[in-house]
Amino acid sequence: MTQILKGMPLNENGRMEIGYSCGNFNTDWLHGANTYFLFAAGSGITPFFGILNYYLEHNIALGISHVVLVHWSKEEADLVWHEDFKTLEKEKAWFNFVPVLTQVAPDDESWKGLGGRISLGQLSTILDIVPSSKTKKSKVRFMTCGPEGFNCSVCE
Repeated sequence: MTQILKGMPLNENGRMEIGYSCGNFNTDWLHGANTYFLFAAGSGITPFFGILNYYLEHNIALGISHVVLVHWSKEEADLVWHEDFKTLEKEKAWFNFVPVLTQVAPDDESWKGLGGRISLGQLSTILDIVPSSKTKKSKVRFMTCGPEGFNCSVCE
């Protein structure tokens, strides 16, 4: 989506006009599990920001034991809300944030996190964040938001 927006025409003031959001998000789907894995690519992180706020407001009532947010982005500068998520990770024992750079240079020693496109190896590493003792005793739910190819890769 972000790549499409870059090519959109701007109005005479050099701005893009965007309409209002519409529709209703049914929060019922956010209930019923104890452990959540949220997989986002690029601008697909946006809905998860709202979902995390919902979880923060209702965590005790929902009985959430763990939320893992994984954000794939091309470069570190593209990691939206990176510092907010890192702060939340320090404050909440039930939350983990895993940033992944898809275009990190092999010789870049400054990046200490995961790199590359989504893979089985990455998913295995990510799933291991939550101890299996927790996942075996709880209902786990996965959510994904990103380009179609990314979403298909997560589901495979």
